[in-house]
Amino acid sequence: MDMDFVVMPKLNSDSGNEPKKNFPQQPLPGSKRTKAIMAGILAVVILGVLGYGAYVRFFRAAPETPKVNITAPTSTRPELDSDRDGLTDDTEKTLGTNASKADTDNDGLADGDESHVYGSDPLLPDTDGDSYDDGQEVARGYSPIANSPNQAGVDEQQKWLKNSVDFGLHEPTLTTLKAKVNATQPSQTAAVSENSYINKIYGYTIVLPEGLHARERNSGQEVGIYIGIAETQQIDADPITITLAGRTANALQTLRAWAETNFPADTYDSLIELNINSQNAVQLKGLKSEGCSQNITFFLKNGNALALTLNCLEGMTAYYNQILNSFKFQ
Repeated sequence: MDMDFVVMPKLNSDSGNEPKKNFPQQPLPGSKRTKAIMAGILAVVILGVLGYGAYVRFFRAAPETPKVNITAPTSTRPELDSDRDGLTDDTEKTLGTNASKADTDNDGLADGDESHVYGSDPLLPDTDGDSYDDGQEVARGYSPIANSPNQAGVDEQQKWLKNSVDFGLHEPTLTTLKAKVNATQPSQTAAVSENSYINKIYGYTIVLPEGLHARERNSGQEVGIYIGIAETQQIDADPITITLAGRTANALQTLRAWAETNFPADTYDSLIELNINSQNAVQLKGLKSEGCSQNITFFLKNGNALALTLNCLEGMTAYYNQILNSFKFQ
């Protein structure tokens, strides 16, 4: 049998028909590789931000708003005292007093003064039921809350005084008390012209702040200054007094030397020399007394050392300083 063979011709390597070989890819130069890496990282970050935003918006619940633990005021209006009696309208509503009338029970004392100063009932004209209304009793120095034939004790009157300083006094209380002062017997009446007190025995004058009164004992050798309460039997119980403290040993003894001789240094906090209205004065601050401390300022004339004393009540300091700065020998 004849067999025919077809032999494939050998391709010439130089011809264009030679098949291409798969050579491994060459790495990119260094700068191009870095750019590619950075681009990949940036793409990941952008995708992460977009994904988190979508999660927060669509899937995660919004956080609760914090609540401040305070109580909001029920009203922004200021506290009103329509009748100016020392009690706010809201307080009067609570007490049952008349917010349009300063003296609900017509006893001569303002509702606020009864509540804050004297302790009496602003709804009862005669709190202690002794047939004298509260205004009469206070004006005459008796307690409106104690059915007693005796005048109010020093402790109660000092309490009235302190409360008067802390809360003030209001009409018609001031008029009620002033009527009592004007009705005082001449032997007890201090020489007062408007707000000026004149002491005839030692020849000095002072100006009394509004609401304060002066009274004398022993023809003016002792003077008590008080606020809004009736006269007591003891002038030394008044918050401010002016009395003769003593006499200098001789005409050459100075006021400071006299004070240092009569008051040991361990009995007071400090000694200060002052000049008030062209007059020399010496002040002892924090002078130790029974249960409290006093401020005493001494003035000297004709050998007489006069003592202007603030007794125990810090609330009267401003009044004391006003009187002190007005002190003047005629």
